[in-house]
Amino acid sequence: MSDEAQREDRALRVAHTVLGLDSPLNENQTPTVPAPSQPPLAPVYDPGLDPVSLPISGWPPAAVGVLVLGVMAAAAVAGYLVFH
Repeated sequence: MSDEAQREDRALRVAHTVLGLDSPLNENQTPTVPAPSQPPLAPVYDPGLDPVSLPISGWPPAAVGVLVLGVMAAAAVAGYLVFH
């Protein structure tokens, strides 16, 4: 079980809610009401835990566009010369 799942204080419901059935884990549980004296803490975003690495270096978009258009033009000219 992941750390996040272990920290979760409510029962996780997946398949039985999709099928419209009651959770077998909820049969013996009594509903708990959180203490109103302490508001829940907002989650803090930590970019170090983000597994996605976006490329931030490379050619400018204008240069990539010119390159793509140039390759397409070269392919059109080559196709014209071959099939004409």
